[in-house]
Amino acid sequence: HNTGEAFQLAKENFREHPGSSVFRSTYAFALYQQGHVQEALEVFSAIPKEKLDRPALTAYFGILLAANGRKEEALAQLDRAEKASVLMPSEKRLVAEARASLR
Repeated sequence: HNTGEAFQLAKENFREHPGSSVFRSTYAFALYQQGHVQEALEVFSAIPKEKLDRPALTAYFGILLAANGRKEEALAQLDRAEKASVLMPSEKRLVAEARASLR
């Protein structure tokens, strides 16, 4: 896997479509994976709250909040995400890892 290429693609898609919650969340997660946890949360936080009803977005928001040490907010988002039955196995694993990091 070429993570550098994937990061660039996420960045380009976000820049071309900044209003897209999908591209915004993908770019934010790419930033997180590059170690830019604060910038990732800043990018993600611009997603309108009504879009956060989508379980995957809730999960990633919780992961980014956890990475930024915002425990109570992270737990609230992770709880919401875990109640959804539509998360992919990889997303469930990331949610569990984020929750474990808060202990």
